[in-house]
Amino acid sequence: MKKFNNASILLVHSSDYSRKVLNALLRLIGIKHIDLAFEVTDALEQCDKTHYQVIIGEMVNGMTDGIALTGILRKRPENKNNLTPVLLIANPNTIHLLELAREEGITDLIQAPYSADNIAERLLYALTIESPIPISDPKKDESFPTDKLQIAQKSWPSEAESHSLTNMLLEHYIRHHEIVLTKLRFAQEATQMGLSEIKTLHESIKQKQSATPEKDLKDFDTMWERIIRMFLKGGLSEQDLFDIERIVTQIPEDIKVHYDGLTQKDKDFLTRVEALNKMGYERAKQRVFNLQLLPNPLTGKSALEYHSEPTRIIPADDKPKPIKTFFYDSVKGTQLLVNKDE
Repeated sequence: MKKFNNASILLVHSSDYSRKVLNALLRLIGIKHIDLAFEVTDALEQCDKTHYQVIIGEMVNGMTDGIALTGILRKRPENKNNLTPVLLIANPNTIHLLELAREEGITDLIQAPYSADNIAERLLYALTIESPIPISDPKKDESFPTDKLQIAQKSWPSEAESHSLTNMLLEHYIRHHEIVLTKLRFAQEATQMGLSEIKTLHESIKQKQSATPEKDLKDFDTMWERIIRMFLKGGLSEQDLFDIERIVTQIPEDIKVHYDGLTQKDKDFLTRVEALNKMGYERAKQRVFNLQLLPNPLTGKSALEYHSEPTRIIPADDKPKPIKTFFYDSVKGTQLLVNKDE
């Protein structure tokens, strides 16, 4: 997630709880520069002072929310964020505002329920495209999958279920992240204890095989290298956390004895592990995964399609240099990344 390293994000949300959770989530996936706003008025004050790579908001009423903010920014060419991509979060009870949001020029939409990875993939998508520029008088695309979108919306869960599923996944990610970091600390301490034992006993067992074979220690070094590489990416996905947990279980047996002892002594750690509700998380994860495979009501894309960058090649005439421009089609509800090559 290196693209997140220098990204500056404005998070606008009216709910203190949601703003706090999303702020924590954004930091954990690797975003270091985050400003917070409650609604459109204070968001505009922030936008007047700072240029953001992406703005994250919510669809609430079209008057004090992300829709209103987008409309104002798009009408102010002098503003630092006139063309900044805007990603809005919609709940089942506010999806009826979609057409208004489209007209005002939002860049993308994420419909609750969603996971930490869904947020990350949409941000990556927004960071790989240029700013949204409305296309004047575009013709409606008859191939746009409106029938599929209608079917998708009929199968969408209620407001209460969406809220519950989202909270389950985001809270699990944040708590799981904390637990994995604690496990890594235990593994490091256990390693130090194990190596200290080996050093102490080394002289007395020179002629015998050491308690931890040399090959095991080399494998353990490789384990730390793999974990460090994950952190250097700039953030950890949900799968990264599970991968690190799996790697930690590969520690040599005599070091694992110390690791197990440390985990058993930390009652707070054990309580946090027990409170994770793994079964509930797995059910919620699968439910949300299936829902996010349905077409996005704004773009028609599924979650999987956000992993590839949209391109549309336009024949070049005489151009002095390569130009990369992103267009937002307010009628089609599609994004077009136009690459003009020399």
